[in-house]
Order: sequence, then C-alpha cells, then structure tokens
Amino acid sequence: MTRAQLVTFLYRCQNEPNVTVDPSSPQCDTTFNTVSAGDSHVCGVKTGNTVTCWGSNGDGKANAPSGAFKTVSAGGGHSCGVKTDDTVTSWGYDFEGEAGAPGVAFKSVSAGNGSCCVDKHSCGVKADNTVTCWGDNFYGQADAPAGAFKSVSAGGAHSCGVKADNTVTCWGATGMHRPTRPAVHSKPSPPVATPTPVIRVVSGLTTP
Repeated sequence: MTRAQLVTFLYRCQNEPNVTVDPSSPQCDTTFNTVSAGDSHVCGVKTGNTVTCWGSNGDGKANAPSGAFKTVSAGGGHSCGVKTDDTVTSWGYDFEGEAGAPGVAFKSVSAGNGSCCVDKHSCGVKADNTVTCWGDNFYGQADAPAGAFKSVSAGGAHSCGVKADNTVTCWGATGMHRPTRPAVHSKPSPPVATPTPVIRVVSGLTTP
C-alpha cells in the first residue's frame, strides 16, 4: 500500500470520505478474510469471498477477476488465488507462464515475489499435499521436491516449503541469499544441527 492509499484510507476511517488522495484505496467499511502484500500492490479476499486489489497495476496484476475465492497471493508482476472450487486462477504478467496454473485442485498458492528479473514463477500445495510449481525455472526455483507439504512460498529465484514433519526445505538459487533451513545447535559439544519445527514460511527478495 502506497502512502497516498494509506492517507486516503485513514481519512475515510475518520469519517472524512470526501478527502481523496488515491481513489484506488479500499473503503474503510470493507472487511477482509485474508490479505497479501506483493512487491507494489496488495490483494485481499473480502468477507463475501470476492477478491479486490489495489496499488500498482502494471500488466493488470491488480485486475482481480470475478468469482468466489478462498485465498489470494500478490506477487511481483502477477497475482494468484485459490477459488472456492479449489482451482487456481492468476492474472497479470505471464511472460514465463507464471500465470498458467495447472488445472488441478489446490489447497494454497503463492505467486513469486522478487526483483523484476526473478519473480516469474508460482507454486502451490495440491489437494494431495504435494507441491507443484510453474513458470520460470532458470535457477531451479520451480523444481519442487517430492513429499508432503503443509505450505509453500515462492520467492524470486528460490522457493521454500514446510513439510508434513514441520521441517523446511528450499530449492532454487543458492547465491548470496542461500535458501538454507534454520538449525538449532545442542550444547555441550559436539553441536548437533537439527531442523527447527516451522508452521509457516515466506520467501522474499533474492539476488542470485
């Protein structure tokens, strides 16, 4: 959300609806089930299960389609959502096929969010708890590993997911921001690295 949108939103919540800095700001009386902040835009599932987006609308990433949704994910140049029939639909930039979700049932979806050159993939947890990714795979960020997952997050040039045993696994670029999972070291020596149980993970901006 930009400063102009925030100012407009606050004015509306202070019963001054005629003061408008940015008309794309949501109304104060709008209530949401979930919200997702992308690189330069925001999308949310309203209490009526429809999706609305605001902010930058480059390539139509804020042009949310009609229909009923369970969840939504705002990425870098595109957005994706899981509809009430468990299918995924996406909108916005689609140069690498990042908006072309497979036609299967999903529990959740994550639209890639990174720099302008590495935000062109998406990942989702399917109904059978496996992960599939689509779009740009230059760094292997769309090569989802086998196994059961609880959640997944698509970053820029890498992706991470929480597995059924609550450990985190990542795949993709392994440069400056290496996608390694956290570890807890026991004391005294020798230190033993063990995976830290994780409930949810979010992938962010990377520089391969």
